[in-house]
Amino acid sequence: MYAVQRGVTDPLFGKNEKEEKVNWYNPVDVIADFAKQSVKNVFSVIAPSEIASGTLTTARRALNTRIYSGADTAFNQTLRNRHVDLKAVLSGVGTDLSKITNQVVRTSTQFSYAFNSASAVSRTESVDARQAFTNARLSFGDRSDPTQSLASIARRTVFGYNNGNAEIPGLIDAIPALRGMRKGVSTFSRQYRIAGQRI
Repeated sequence: MYAVQRGVTDPLFGKNEKEEKVNWYNPVDVIADFAKQSVKNVFSVIAPSEIASGTLTTARRALNTRIYSGADTAFNQTLRNRHVDLKAVLSGVGTDLSKITNQVVRTSTQFSYAFNSASAVSRTESVDARQAFTNARLSFGDRSDPTQSLASIARRTVFGYNNGNAEIPGLIDAIPALRGMRKGVSTFSRQYRIAGQRI
């Protein structure tokens, strides 16, 4: 504790300027400073926490003794009915906490698996910009289905589509920074569902 205080916390948080400087080359000064700091630490840090801990433990034991032993008076019955033991509360919270922790671990594993799969797919995606522009022009000019809305045509033009046989790239795949994003997002959602079923 002394080494951490003198080597880390004092230089980090600043020293008390009123304190005498320790001559680190004189063993007597170092031992005297060690004894002085140890006494300060015992009375300012360790003793209050130990006193508070002992007091709380004694009070809890006294309350449990008062409730569960002695005469069966109306006051003791009222105390017994209203007293909730800390262990009972923590066991209830612990059960819920373990379920929440398990769900967080499962979700993070699922997310990591899906993200790794999506990033691998998007890295390997190589679309020629000329081909992406050609496909966008063709999909925008294709009016074979009169029920298609303009928004649907614009979505197909910008993001591409799957024609049943292959993925047709859109304009977004022509931008180098966003190349493979569409395929990565679709892979992420698919792999996230698959991982959720496996885990």
